[in-house]
Amino acid sequence: PSEIVQRYKSLLKTFPKMKTLSKAFQKHGIDRNTVVSTASVAELAIAAPLVYQELISNKPSGETVLHFAKRCEEEIQSNDEVKNKIESMKADGTLLPIRRGKSV
Repeated sequence: PSEIVQRYKSLLKTFPKMKTLSKAFQKHGIDRNTVVSTASVAELAIAAPLVYQELISNKPSGETVLHFAKRCEEEIQSNDEVKNKIESMKADGTLLPIRRGKSV
């Protein structure tokens, strides 16, 4: 999960210069679907570090990255305070404007 957060932060720095997410993904050689499917991990780590730390400390040793991302998304959706903070951070540009459906 730490690689996910690093990748997301590097995209966050590149995005304003590139003007589009597609160009930022291309510059870093990252597939859009990879970023979208794991964005909840980075969003939670940036917007609610304590909640993220709690989830990561309870991460089973064999858990896949996608399953962990799904748990992060579930935590975001079930916690209105975190969900609203992430939405406002996306609106003001401190998080990437990635939209996704209910399921990760």
